Amino acid sequence: MTKHLILIVEDDPININALVAVLRDEYTLLIAKTQAKALEILSTNTVDVMLLDLNLPDGSGFDICKVVRGDREQYGSPAIIMMTGSHSADDELTSLELGASDFVTKPLNNQILKARMNIQIELLRKTRLLNKLARIDGLTEVANRRSFDETLVREWHRCKRAGQPLSLLLVDVDEFKKFNDLYGHAMGDRCLRSVAKVLVDVFKRASDLVARFGGEEFAVIMPNTTQRDAVALGNVALQKMVEQGIVHEQSSVHNVVTFSGGLITTFPVDVDLTAEEIIQQADRQLYAAKHEGRARIMPALTQAAALAV
Repeated sequence: MTKHLILIVEDDPININALVAVLRDEYTLLIAKTQAKALEILSTNTVDVMLLDLNLPDGSGFDICKVVRGDREQYGSPAIIMMTGSHSADDELTSLELGASDFVTKPLNNQILKARMNIQIELLRKTRLLNKLARIDGLTEVANRRSFDETLVREWHRCKRAGQPLSLLLVDVDEFKKFNDLYGHAMGDRCLRSVAKVLVDVFKRASDLVARFGGEEFAVIMPNTTQRDAVALGNVALQKMVEQGIVHEQSSVHNVVTFSGGLITTFPVDVDLTAEEIIQQADRQLYAAKHEGRARIMPALTQAAALAV
């Protein structure tokens, strides 16, 4: 089982050694002796808990707490346990008001520290579980629209910083209403679950996101993916959907269930689009795919994305 990642922000070697001795068997540890180093580590690592000393050579633990809680996109949402030799109620109150999860005083009692760490890890586990459930579509068990919206904005900014292309595929099950009317909603639900599984099996990189966009529509976010690769993957998914052999007697497209896809590939670093505009462009291509006869992937290419082909 992967160990939780703990960042110790402390400049006193004696205290560092004591903390490492207590925690190293149960957790993976990172150490920062300054505010600058702590923020650098947080910007490149997903830390679970931060043990934060109140007094540092280049600033205060209060300052770090304020910065981290003020920019969750950059620094994540680690639990923060403030550490200080002070028994001041004002310091404890300020820590909690700034977003610290707990407050401990030095010298640290090893058993109490372990107990407080266990509490934060358990809270973190439950919070992540609830967040995951809140972002999953109950029927298909892929990401829901909320998760899609958040991921699209996040990946747009990330690809912009990295100078990478971003591809978005919108998928609509062909003539699904006819399928539902003929076979019933239970079979319709099974069909949607099959579509979701096909998409998940094809778009399986850790960075890809398959989401139920609404009704019989799905969306796939593909960071750092060129138009050529995105089209190829979309066609693989369409072929696998046909191979499922889900009979659709009322379809004017095929005798089995198929889908149409609209694709947009762009370089965020070169164009300034909102998430809604990206979706609208992909949706226009989806409409074009339907107009051309369905059961196909229809790409659009912005001028700035031409280099990605």
